[in-house]
Amino acid sequence: NGNKEKAFNLFNTLTTAEANASETSAFLDNTYGIKRGKISQIVFENYIGGTSATRWDVSAQKDGSIMAWYNTNEISNGTYIIHIGSETVIGANVNSSYWFSYIGKDSACTATNETSNPIIKNLSAVSFGSVTNMSYMFADLGYSNMTTFSLGSNFYTTSAENMSGMFSNTGFSKMTSINLGTNFDTSKAQNMTSMFERTGYTAMT
Repeated sequence: NGNKEKAFNLFNTLTTAEANASETSAFLDNTYGIKRGKISQIVFENYIGGTSATRWDVSAQKDGSIMAWYNTNEISNGTYIIHIGSETVIGANVNSSYWFSYIGKDSACTATNETSNPIIKNLSAVSFGSVTNMSYMFADLGYSNMTTFSLGSNFYTTSAENMSGMFSNTGFSKMTSINLGTNFDTSKAQNMTSMFERTGYTAMT
């Protein structure tokens, strides 16, 4: 699948997004009925939490090295906060297409902003330097209630070849600004079709 064997990795690798990811698809193939559009926030952690009844394996190796979970006390208006954790460094899959797509799409999702309540918390905890496919990675992210979004200083795109639709419809309704960070590099990109199509469509000027 293009990812190095775990024995030679300095980090554990995330799985790919589910096939045909959509607003109503089960996020990373969870069996709890948690749809992408009903997730208000993703939080990356440096530990594994949850219980056997609330977590599932999201590692590429399916060895339990990276787990996702939700806390029942954080469910609000039918929306969820999803935690993703590992006891070692997390590495993004070389194919990270659609990975964060449709998170925050539902109108019931909590309003988010980069200052006090980012839609993806601790994004800097993940290594993205080896990702070659970032197509539609953030498509429809924060569609309804996200006001600002930032990739931060640790989001490296130096290996990215496919960036098509990467921010398509991101922050469509309320986003006023997007910060690509200090390491956003398109030098290897071969496809950037519709990369910013309808990004911040309604409120961004």
